[in-house]
Amino acid sequence: MSFSIMLPTVVNISCSFQFNCELDLEKIIEDNKCKMVKSKFKAVNLKIDNPKASFNIFKNGKIILCGIRNQYDIMKSIEILKKKINVEGTTSNFKINNKVYSGWFGSKVNLVEILNEMNKNNKYLSKKYFASYEMELFPALIIHKLNSKQRATIFRSGKYIITGNKLTNECLDFFNEIKQAVVKFRIK
Repeated sequence: MSFSIMLPTVVNISCSFQFNCELDLEKIIEDNKCKMVKSKFKAVNLKIDNPKASFNIFKNGKIILCGIRNQYDIMKSIEILKKKINVEGTTSNFKINNKVYSGWFGSKVNLVEILNEMNKNNKYLSKKYFASYEMELFPALIIHKLNSKQRATIFRSGKYIITGNKLTNECLDFFNEIKQAVVKFRIK
């Protein structure tokens, strides 16, 4: 039986940047009918539809942007935000914090066997990764790359989510390494 594997596809990019001015959060709420984020830090959450994105806006001018799927939409979203909150000029301290990818291994997978392969049977993988699977708490296997923020969450259906990457080639390298253990235990 032939399986086709769906390579990782970007589903979310999280980034941050700074406007070089203080922002009036009350005016932003009033002008845009958005909400104050109820958290430890006072911020306004503003959403736009095209491209779909969510901004957390802080008084000091710091912005956190989530929900974007490509680099072009990041710049487009920033321009839309500048118009909505009446800010002119450039941004500074731009940084991609995380890219989230998803895909499919082409069939269901045996999570217990993958766990054993990652932690016990394969000496090479057990030195680079730590895997955990507690089906009573969460229905997926989680693979942590040691000394890194990279994580893969693999579901029995064969679908996966990869987080903790800033560059696409980091994600693909991580995916190719864990794929070696996963494809051995696909359920036909």
